[in-house]
Amino acid sequence: MEDRRPAVRELANGLRDVFPKLDDTKRRVALSTYRRLALGVPPWLEEIAADVGGQVEDVRRILGDWIGVYTDDEKRVIGFWGLAIPKTQHRFELDGARLHTWCAWDALFLPELLGKTARVESACAMSGQPVRLTVSPAAVESADPAPLSVSFVAPDASRFEGDIIKRFCHYVHFFRSRADGEAWIAKTPGTFLLTLDEAVELARLKNDAQFGSLLRSTTERGQRIVRDEGHPMKPEITLVYDADCPNVRGARAALREALEHARLEPEWIEYDRATPDIPERFLRFGSPTILVDGEDVADEPAVAAAASCRVYQAAGGLRGVPPVEAIVAAINRRRGVASGTREVR
Repeated sequence: MEDRRPAVRELANGLRDVFPKLDDTKRRVALSTYRRLALGVPPWLEEIAADVGGQVEDVRRILGDWIGVYTDDEKRVIGFWGLAIPKTQHRFELDGARLHTWCAWDALFLPELLGKTARVESACAMSGQPVRLTVSPAAVESADPAPLSVSFVAPDASRFEGDIIKRFCHYVHFFRSRADGEAWIAKTPGTFLLTLDEAVELARLKNDAQFGSLLRSTTERGQRIVRDEGHPMKPEITLVYDADCPNVRGARAALREALEHARLEPEWIEYDRATPDIPERFLRFGSPTILVDGEDVADEPAVAAAASCRVYQAAGGLRGVPPVEAIVAAINRRRGVASGTREVR
């Protein structure tokens, strides 16, 4: 029989009490670590320190005080509070970067903190059959099968001491049906079931409790975009594209590289030109187009364009995506940077 199940708000309060207490500096360190790790490459402490404008020794001390931080032999972070590069049963893909989460619920709260949509592949803990979800920063966009259930445990402080993966995460799974979930918790004392909607609500409350002072919500095509106020001023960046354009993936890669060189968070707004509610001003551009505060990075006049792919002039000739150098230059112009940036290779 399922143990007494706490209310979602009660669970959120319990998690708030057992999670590490974060001041603004620690929040920025945590968000930088998450977002660096989400690129699929283990971050150096020096990179995290540069992101937050702090000292490497301070970052080392902060991360060293927390449980749930795993590093490789070179002291680069490979696992952090639910997000990991080493393989687990919960696959978590972001913009082509293949990562993993420690438990099912991690896959529900991480997209909001990362400001990215994730494709999640896992397995029902009872039947072993596949479970797939698409989770945006604002909501679960799709779940297969539906409705899913999620197992959980009360956030007792003892579960957050020592090996958090073994004591907490190993009890938090997806189930293809409530019947599967009930069969599993019947033989797993201390566990109970949440609906998928309840698990998502708990994720939102947890994120607000931990990072609320650094999260600003904006509504753009129904998406919640996470912004870190500790980073340099960032202009609004927009990608306009046609869904069948073969150069969209390359444009996203160029954007990520440009934002890394500009030392800004990898976040932007996207508009598919075929979307019925797309603002009319974006229909003037071909695919893909990158805008910085509404200005085309290619500095070309906008004209009404049919669904078609654009070409750009680059040092090596014509190409299908804007040069990284052009994106960086456009960002710096809008940020009021007087001199050039470091060379982009």
